[in-house]
Amino acid sequence: MSGVQGETTGHDGLSTTLPTYPWSQLPASLAVTLAPTIPGLAELLVRVISSEIPQYTGRRSEAFWGGIRQGVEQSLHEFLELMGQTRGLDARLRAVVRGLGRNEHEAGRTLDALQTAYRLGSRHAWRHFAEVAGNERLSTGQVAAFAESIFAFVDELAAESVAGYAESQAAAASEHERLRGFLLAALTAPVQDEAAIRRAASSVGWPLPERLRALVMTGGDLRNIGRGFGSDALAAPGEGDELVVLWPDPDGPGRDQRLAVALSRLQQPVAIGAAVPLALTARSLRGARSTIVLGQRGVLGRGPWRWDDHLSAIGLAQAEEPLLELADHLIAPLRDESEGSRARLLATLEAVLDAGGNHGVAANALGVHVQTIRYRLGRLRELLGPVLDDPAQRFELHVALRARGLTRGPVTGSLPDRRKDR
Repeated sequence: MSGVQGETTGHDGLSTTLPTYPWSQLPASLAVTLAPTIPGLAELLVRVISSEIPQYTGRRSEAFWGGIRQGVEQSLHEFLELMGQTRGLDARLRAVVRGLGRNEHEAGRTLDALQTAYRLGSRHAWRHFAEVAGNERLSTGQVAAFAESIFAFVDELAAESVAGYAESQAAAASEHERLRGFLLAALTAPVQDEAAIRRAASSVGWPLPERLRALVMTGGDLRNIGRGFGSDALAAPGEGDELVVLWPDPDGPGRDQRLAVALSRLQQPVAIGAAVPLALTARSLRGARSTIVLGQRGVLGRGPWRWDDHLSAIGLAQAEEPLLELADHLIAPLRDESEGSRARLLATLEAVLDAGGNHGVAANALGVHVQTIRYRLGRLRELLGPVLDDPAQRFELHVALRARGLTRGPVTGSLPDRRKDR
């Protein structure tokens, strides 16, 4: 490994391009000269950090400053060991400075203070080393490489600290997500454990509301979606790729408007459960889940879909199995019709039932002449017999056809041949 990218040579024998490892151009003898000054430089850097960076000013913990001093000395020694070498930072030093980044996140600070410490450190180190190395008779190219080495080395330290900070952020976010999921599970358990709910809510910093709505969506990034609903909402992972948001105080002033704004930012469809007391969170979530299933089938129109607005459709869908059996039984005489004829007859039957028996309204709904409606009804009477004239059976037929449309799509679908089961 050469240690130099696109290297060309100048008049003094040094590379005229930026090397991968600028310290590789420095003589190892320079490290021998600088080594005795490391303890004093480390003390200087610690004083500068403690006095000039507000986030660190006033820290009195010996353990804290002892760790800083140790990290500074280790970094300086590693820098000297790199002189004349074509390699990057030692793995042990990388681990140390990554730990500094993690510590900043765990202490609740941004990376600003640590980045400032690196900048101050590089300036003071260059000034100190330049004074000591003044008698080493370095060439102009070597002096430039020396300065570049210091700043490149500090850049690598800073990059490792940024990586450590990001690792800590990701770990904290993952743990927070796990705790939110635990709180959601506690709230929707068959029997709520109030003590467990209070502990879980406290662990994620979510004030327990008196009332809420559960929202359900699939796909998307949980953290971004959670931020879109604000800090007072609880966003948590649900089942599979499902995301759940618990929207507190749904009946409060302006809450519907705020919810509408949050929903307008979403890219994926969402279903909204009923507004319920905290103790009935599971009921609201069940309603939202039932609603999104129908919404995604395309039978509820455009989303977002509110449970409150589709109660009849949801009720029919929840009674799916017996109603499908009833529909198949009542319209079984149409099985021997051609597919086209059966589709037209079923569409006419549902339109007439929806119109309360008004042939003109049904004709307008289907875009046909009223005489066509009468003709098709005549054929239906031939096939179905007294069903259309009995109010109870007519009601059953209407409900069953509605349920069939919700679960199987348009009434043009084929009929299962249950004669094989007999």
